Amino acid sequence: MIEEIMAEFGVTPSETLMIGDSVADIEMAFSAGVDAIGFDFYHQQNTELLEAGALMVFDDYTKLAHYLQR
Repeated sequence: MIEEIMAEFGVTPSETLMIGDSVADIEMAFSAGVDAIGFDFYHQQNTELLEAGALMVFDDYTKLAHYLQR
């Protein structure tokens, strides 16, 4: 799925960042060579998202926005 999105927009894995809320999202990004950030809506998956390969995990939109603005 992420490969199709990148192809549609003509971007490479190094130009792409996946933000996902499930281990499957992070694993999909990892398998496509894309960096991923986890978002833990339920405050229960922080460890699992990191173990799946997320660079960071956020549970607050403001903190995520600040991180992305760097």
